[in-house]
Amino acid sequence: MIADKWLKLGAAMFLSIGMLTACGGGGGNENDSNENEEEENEQNENEEENESEENEDDSDD
Repeated sequence: MIADKWLKLGAAMFLSIGMLTACGGGGGNENDSNENEEEENEQNENEEENESEENEDDSDD
C-alpha cells in the first residue's frame, strides 16, 4: 500500500512538472514577447523614416 502511494505521488509530480514546462512555468516567456515587440517597433520606426525620406526625394523632382 505504501508503495502505491509513492507511485501515485511520483506520477502526479511527473505530470505536474510536464504541465508547468508546457505552459511556461515561471513567466519567462513574458520577457521574450516584450523583446520581440521592441524589435518590431524599431523596425516600424525605421520603415517610417525610410518612407519619409523617399517622399522628400520625390518632392524635390
